[in-house]
Order: sequence, then structure tokens, then C-alpha cells
Amino acid sequence: MVMISGYTNDFCVFPNPIIDKTFTLQTNFVSEGLIEFVIYNNLGRIEKKLAITEWRSDFTFDDLEDGIYFFKLIYAEGIIIKRVVVT
Repeated sequence: MVMISGYTNDFCVFPNPIIDKTFTLQTNFVSEGLIEFVIYNNLGRIEKKLAITEWRSDFTFDDLEDGIYFFKLIYAEGIIIKRVVVT
């Protein structure tokens, strides 16, 4: 199952736009096992790939340039993608 931003509230990123490269990712579901978190730039290149285990996580990525990114969560029940702006 693939869900695209706007069709599900299974995870959120705030603030959006991300300011000062710091943000919170919050999932609104419980998944069996790890959740893979992948950040793609607007060209589709992977910028970051992490495994998360908590329903809420805070991140700071000083090396992300300003622009549009796609945050993808891969978990046992499917895949969710959200569009995020970094300023």
C-alpha cells in the first residue's frame, strides 16, 4: 500500500516549512518492527536514510540545503510519502 501526503494523517512533520534544519517527525500509528525513514531531494536522490523506533522523534540535519524534500516512511503496513520544505 502506498499513501501520498494529503490522503492520510499517519505521520506528520512539523514545522513545515522546516526552519533552522530542526524538525519533529510524529507517527500516528504503531508498527511491528522498525520504521525506515528516507529523505529524498527534489531530484530523487537519497539524502538521509534512518531507522526510527519511537512514535515521535526530533531531528537536526545541518547539512540539508534549502529546498523541497520528500520524506518517506516504510513500515510493515505500507509506505507513506510527504512533501516538506526546508528553509
